[in-house]
Amino acid sequence: MVDSEPQPLRVLIANERRDRLELLAQVVAALGHEVIAREIYVKEVGAATERERPDVALVGLGLSSEHALELITEIVREASCPVIALLSAKDPEYVREAAKRGVFAYIVDGDAAELQARSTSPCSGSRSTRASRVPSAGERGSSRRKAS
Repeated sequence: MVDSEPQPLRVLIANERRDRLELLAQVVAALGHEVIAREIYVKEVGAATERERPDVALVGLGLSSEHALELITEIVREASCPVIALLSAKDPEYVREAAKRGVFAYIVDGDAAELQARSTSPCSGSRSTRASRVPSAGERGSSRRKAS
């Protein structure tokens, strides 16, 4: 069996802050992936998602959690790709709302330098950066294991 090289991902990024979009685009490109769309506006992110068919979407929590949740809703509605929420601090209420809207995972406290460092050396990541998969509806039942 021959190991093949990992293929670059086609990534849609969304955030209400243009400066954050640019920073995230630089990190994604430095990791060897292609940024296929950068969206700020909820009314445009659905069309971009449908048109571009990304492999993954990254949605940053900016100034308004409602804006970010609306971005997630529109992306999930138009795509079958995983949507990952990016948060600067723990926010369990936001994560619960994002999960209801279909977010696949979230990353907490992952500034650009940390994200890039973690991706180049996955075993030596910073303790402050935390990536977690959001449990599915079945896993959220009373018999599920507690996540660490």
